[in-house]
Amino acid sequence: PEHELGSGPWNTVAWSPLSSFFAIGGFGNLPGDMEFFDRKADGKCKSMGKAKHHCVVSMEWSPCGRKMLIATTQPRLRVDNNFKVLNY
Repeated sequence: PEHELGSGPWNTVAWSPLSSFFAIGGFGNLPGDMEFFDRKADGKCKSMGKAKHHCVVSMEWSPCGRKMLIATTQPRLRVDNNFKVLNY
């Protein structure tokens, strides 16, 4: 199935390993917008929430599928590098 998620500054998509959740984000030279979706049994995608994290370069789901790690690392920044764990 094909889904229309709207336009936005997106260049990354990540599926949760154990569920129907996925996230899209705009990282690197984009502003750091993220949006989380749940793909329902009928195939429709429902937005679960949005977030904004500046200077993030990567995002990865945890093996349990309930948390996400986001990171700001070199060469994007040489100072204030960090990792954050998001959960819901």
